[in-house]
Amino acid sequence: MILGPDKKQLIIGFALCAIVLVVWTKVFGSMAVYLPIFLFIIVVLFYSNKKTVKLRRNIDQARKIICEGPAQLTGAKGYMFLSNDALEFYGTDKTFGVEKKNFAILPSDFKAVEAQGRKLYIETKDQTIEFKVYKAEVWKEQIVKTMLEE
Repeated sequence: MILGPDKKQLIIGFALCAIVLVVWTKVFGSMAVYLPIFLFIIVVLFYSNKKTVKLRRNIDQARKIICEGPAQLTGAKGYMFLSNDALEFYGTDKTFGVEKKNFAILPSDFKAVEAQGRKLYIETKDQTIEFKVYKAEVWKEQIVKTMLEE
């Protein structure tokens, strides 16, 4: 199950970008100046999606993925996967001042899971980790079902 923005939300986002681009060019200048910027944004979004698909394919060959989706961990954007073996986070970018993070939480390390809005709090033996995810309640249900009820 993929937990991320719906395709409808992405299409609405692209439509809004296009409208803003058209209004901006009508007010401030030629389309030739702003079209490359718009195309650059589309290419970046396509490339990041391609990286995620490749990462998913590699993980899916090793084990069954139960739940997946984009996630954010203290400013680091990434992609999170839940499998029978672990909850894995892979950082997809290196933002200024934030290191790219990749790690896994094993079933034996889980103590508790809480969801509030878009935030998912995972309490391990050592610390509490806060993720920002889409549909945090669904993540919580799946984590409890696979990791804590065994």
